[in-house]
Amino acid sequence: MNEREDGGPIHPTAGDWDPYRRKWGREPTLGMSLRDYFAGQALIGAMSKAQGLGDMPLVERTVLLAGVAEILYEAADAMIRERAK
Repeated sequence: MNEREDGGPIHPTAGDWDPYRRKWGREPTLGMSLRDYFAGQALIGAMSKAQGLGDMPLVERTVLLAGVAEILYEAADAMIRERAK
């Protein structure tokens, strides 16, 4: 997925250069994509109403959560498309 499709990076870090040790304390990163951020925000809303997940058998819960993740990324993709208009 390219930058146009995922909305590009958000929350980049410059990293921490330690001049005394002559190395990076923390490497620079681009951060997460806007698509991941949107999906994560949608996840917060979706999970705020979830009840009984801990009582579900593991296999059922795994299938359910995979479906939820797919829907959340579909929503994130729609937000990125709408944002590009």
